[in-house]
Amino acid sequence: MNVAVIEFFIKEVETKEFRDKRVLEVGSKYVNGSIRPLIEKFLSPSEYIGVDIELW
Repeated sequence: MNVAVIEFFIKEVETKEFRDKRVLEVGSKYVNGSIRPLIEKFLSPSEYIGVDIELW
């Protein structure tokens, strides 16, 4: 995962916006890492769903 993604996550995300809520991440394809573990570990959502579209 690009360091800029982690920096943005740390700077902009507020725990209260995620705690006990359902999270839908659009564009969550796992490429060089994912923020999913950060969301699940530190933000305590009630559910996390990640979706992406891949054309063949």
